[in-house]
Amino acid sequence: MNLFSGLKKFFPILIILLSVRLHVSAQLTKEDSTSSPQVRNTLQLLDSSRDPDKHFQKMNKRIKALINRLNKINTRIKSRINKLKENKTILNLLNSQLDGISARLADLDKQQSEIEDSWKALLLSKDSQDYQTLKKNLKQVVDSIKTLINDEEGLIKELKKYRSVVEPTEKVAVPAL
Repeated sequence: MNLFSGLKKFFPILIILLSVRLHVSAQLTKEDSTSSPQVRNTLQLLDSSRDPDKHFQKMNKRIKALINRLNKINTRIKSRINKLKENKTILNLLNSQLDGISARLADLDKQQSEIEDSWKALLLSKDSQDYQTLKKNLKQVVDSIKTLINDEEGLIKELKKYRSVVEPTEKVAVPAL
C-alpha cells in the first residue's frame, strides 16, 4: 500500500518529464540542424546581410558623436586656459598640450571618415582581407580615442591646480509681476 501511494506521486512527474523530453526531441531533428557551429554561423551571416551594416552604422555614429563631444570639451578647455592668471610658461605648456590633443583629434576624425569610406567599398567587394584591415583600423581608432580621453583628463587635472580669473556678472533687474 505504501509503495503504491509513492508511485502515485511519482507517476505524474514521470509522465510530464517524458512528454517534455519527447516534445523537445521532436523539434530538433538531425535534418534541421547543422553538424558544425562554424557552418551555422556562416549561414546566419549569409541570411541577414543588413545586420553587419546596421551594426557598423551604429558604431560609426557613436564614434562620430564621441569625436564631436571631445571637440566640445577641447573648446571648453581652451576657454578655461584663456581665463587663467598664471605666468606665460605655464600657459604655453597648457596650450601646447591642448594643441597636441586637438591635432590628434583632427587626425582621428580623418581616420574615422576613411574607415567609413572603406566600409562602403567593403560592402561592394565582400573581400575578407579588407574586412580584417577595417577591423584592425577600427580597433586602432578606438584605442587612440581612449588614450586621447586619458590625455584630456590629465590636462583637466592640471588645469584644476591653477586659479582662473572670475568674470564679473551683470545684474539683471527682474520686473515685478
